[in-house]
Amino acid sequence: MLVTMSLEQSRPLQARNTCASSSSFKPIQGAILAPSSTLYLVLPPEILLEILKSAITDIQQGHGANTTLAAFAAQAVQRFLLSASLVHRTWTAVAQELLLRNAYVTLKNYRHFLFTLRDCSSELIEGIHFIRFGGETRWETDPRARATVDQEEVERTTRMVKRVIGVLSGLKEVELTGMAIWELDWLPEDGRIAHARFVDSAPLLRSAHKRSRRSLTSPTSRYSFTATNPDPTYVSWHLDHSIYFFVQACKSITSLSLTNLGGSFSIGAVCRVGWGRSPSCSTIEDLTISGNYTSAGRLGVTHHGSPWAPLISLKKLTVPLSAFPSDPYSSNPLPPTIQALHITPEAGPNLRFSRLTGKTEEAVADWYLPKARQVLLLTVKSLPRLEEVRVEEILQGEELVMECRRMGIWLRSAIKA
Repeated sequence: MLVTMSLEQSRPLQARNTCASSSSFKPIQGAILAPSSTLYLVLPPEILLEILKSAITDIQQGHGANTTLAAFAAQAVQRFLLSASLVHRTWTAVAQELLLRNAYVTLKNYRHFLFTLRDCSSELIEGIHFIRFGGETRWETDPRARATVDQEEVERTTRMVKRVIGVLSGLKEVELTGMAIWELDWLPEDGRIAHARFVDSAPLLRSAHKRSRRSLTSPTSRYSFTATNPDPTYVSWHLDHSIYFFVQACKSITSLSLTNLGGSFSIGAVCRVGWGRSPSCSTIEDLTISGNYTSAGRLGVTHHGSPWAPLISLKKLTVPLSAFPSDPYSSNPLPPTIQALHITPEAGPNLRFSRLTGKTEEAVADWYLPKARQVLLLTVKSLPRLEEVRVEEILQGEELVMECRRMGIWLRSAIKA
């Protein structure tokens, strides 16, 4: 039975409970006592369990990125578990399981993490589908400076990641944060890792004579690269180029996502993939580029031929309109193989002062709204195999709606950022 009470109803309860020695009031079994309060909240056990799970997840996300697992477990979680154990003894085990499934593993704590796994059941270990590794790699921002990545630390990091992944038989997704790691030897050959995410991280290439046969081939085919520095002028030059060289050399990528990778190089990270002799990028079927590239230049503006030419298998493209060439019929057209085109909403204000009218008018991707709609319409017309377009409503002009109906294209609305 669920018992609810208003704030006014709870005040007498608080008053009575402060005099527990003289009061006949007793807490109902199954209630949870907040350490900093004397107010009892009566809820069904199943709802309390969900509260526990949410609280542990919130604590993990709030502290896990900056605190090792051992220190983290000794701080906020232990205090919270002390309260949780007042509700039910088994909840401590539930909370510890949630911690393991949201672990943040580093060179400092990975041995402790592996030691903890020894006491876990095989069911729990197989139930861990996601793991996050963290490091302290600082990428050089000056293109004239030599990379300052510690190769010995990269070796230790690679061994750590490979060892932990080898124990977690149910793992499906891996995230590396602030790390440099050697190529792809650490990914299991059985293909159980479906997605490798790199946050301020990149695989580094060994010299050719040190590579193994599978250094750049793996059953894992989905890769995401994200830069998180909040400063828009910050360009992590060595990080960006490490990602570029990896993408150019890797032979197993079918899904690639690039987010906020240093201004103009964000475009170059895709455009320059086709500059080398390696045809590896021809395997990419799903490409996502996130960021605002209005000031950095637009996709297609290059001296080295069409950047899209090597992407002969591309089926889904997700980009902001600011990455588009102003003329889709130029020498750098989008690949005709595209079946789904998702235009992500632009960040920032969509306003621009017009010298012609003397007024502030709506704009998208640094284009006045009519021009932005025209660019999108011409792009849609240039893609013969297009089946789906997803774009925010401000760009869905009447001509685009009619063209999509005529061509049998599914027009969907994107949520404004």
